[in-house]
Amino acid sequence: MDVSVDIDVKKLQKGLKLTEKQMGYLHKRAAKATSRNIRTRISKDSMGLGTLRRKKVIRARVLSTHPKIGVWVGLNDISASEFRGKKEQANGGVMFRGQFFKDAFRGRFRNDPKSVTRILRNRGGKVVEVLIPIEEDGKRYLETIIRPLIPDLFDKNFEQAVDALPHFWKNWEKK
Repeated sequence: MDVSVDIDVKKLQKGLKLTEKQMGYLHKRAAKATSRNIRTRISKDSMGLGTLRRKKVIRARVLSTHPKIGVWVGLNDISASEFRGKKEQANGGVMFRGQFFKDAFRGRFRNDPKSVTRILRNRGGKVVEVLIPIEEDGKRYLETIIRPLIPDLFDKNFEQAVDALPHFWKNWEKK
């Protein structure tokens, strides 16, 4: 997800009586803070998926993209065992989260420290876990929940950077 925020930089620069170097510093600082805020929000909300066992699954898929305002979110499939919910064996497959997985079966791996029931399939003589697609839900969440928050977050972070400028600029100039 790449988002840019339009600011009348020259007008702001004149109003605050700042140099271009200071404006660049403020913009970069606000962009980093906004990226962190977005990443935290996505992780806390579990990207709208809600029924995940571990938040780490989503946190590992969300990366800040500096110096731009934005984040990269991995929307690849997640294994079925990462979701909470009852996995019901049905005729010819397994029913889970309102989806039917044909030719699948419930099972556990022998050496699995977390004895989580998994949905498995036999693929070419190998038993593999079923993956659940999250791309559509993830895109919908990013477009409806996250994207509208970004301009306000950036404005708030920019104001905070401007308020902190005298303190930070004194230390900056000493270097």
